[in-house]
Amino acid sequence: MHAKLLVAETPAPKPDAKHALRRADKSPLHWAATRENYEEWGRASGLTLNQYFEREKVLQLTAFAQGAHMSWVLVAANEVNAADPTILASCETFHRVGRLGDQLVNVWVMAAVFVDQAQRGHGYSKHLVTMIRDHWIAQCPDLGVSILYSDVGPRFYDKLGWRVFPSDALVTTVDLACMLSTPDSDTPSFEYLDAATAASICGAAWTQAREHVHTDIDGRQVFAIPLDATCIEWHEANTRFYYAQREHGDPRATLHPHGTDTVGIRTRDAVLLWALHPHVDTGVLCVLHLAADSARAAADVLSVAVHHAARFGLGSVEAYVTDGWTWDADTCVTLLGPEWKRESPRDESLSSLMLWRDGSVVADSRDEVVWHGNEKYAWI
Repeated sequence: MHAKLLVAETPAPKPDAKHALRRADKSPLHWAATRENYEEWGRASGLTLNQYFEREKVLQLTAFAQGAHMSWVLVAANEVNAADPTILASCETFHRVGRLGDQLVNVWVMAAVFVDQAQRGHGYSKHLVTMIRDHWIAQCPDLGVSILYSDVGPRFYDKLGWRVFPSDALVTTVDLACMLSTPDSDTPSFEYLDAATAASICGAAWTQAREHVHTDIDGRQVFAIPLDATCIEWHEANTRFYYAQREHGDPRATLHPHGTDTVGIRTRDAVLLWALHPHVDTGVLCVLHLAADSARAAADVLSVAVHHAARFGLGSVEAYVTDGWTWDADTCVTLLGPEWKRESPRDESLSSLMLWRDGSVVADSRDEVVWHGNEKYAWI
């Protein structure tokens, strides 16, 4: 089966419906929704409203957003064609092509679900999410997958068909500002990776896994989404925007030989790709992809990442634990020492997946699917 990008036409409201879906991307409605959710996500990142809008414009110009992004709003049915309808709820979705077992599959990502304070308490978010879910299934009834990362706990989305998959994280427990910004002398040698090399490494790993890793030992099908050049470009656009807001610019400029095109590191036994989220005052080095031959190799490359996070002016490092690792995460934490912990489960961003087949949502996708590469920002 070859999955293909489907045209996501706005579904027509039913004759007796009180609410309707409306596509908002590439329209003033998207910016109206962005203005509404600024308090939730923009201010928390230390951005002014103007900066938040500018960041959105930068990200919308990336190849990833151009090819995958859609913006949706829920409005009253009698306002579905209005020029300036009242937004009852909003969200963004992204279309990806992943793999399930030995076949390609359409994947839809649900993100940034938001209801303004004045509209809460009426079930609008449930209406919005349910209508989009049903729209996806109607478009591609034979087989499909949707993923999301819940910040409202597991119960809301679980009732709608998204099951929480393992959602642990390895996180630093100390302020990195007090740490040395250069690796210890006993740290294994490493090299910096630029975006093109990183994409090549991920592409080779994707091809290898697709050809040889279809099920786990329990017979569940492996689900995965590729981390490719367009995904890396999106993260780099985000990183560069945030560093541009800071007084001293992008500290990666001093790294040889790739400078600000440095997106990760490689040792003899491990590869780590990062997404830097400086925010305005502090931030996080998020591990986008970690591949290692052993817990020792993983601990070594994470230690190098910590020193670079300190060098980049970031406050912490975070790596999501994922099925498919061939080494033990707890052993890795022990080797890293008291500056790290395993957060189980995470307080937020709970990895959730829904599977449907023949027009119906599978009751519990965890019985049939194991999610490899379920790392930080795997949906991008």
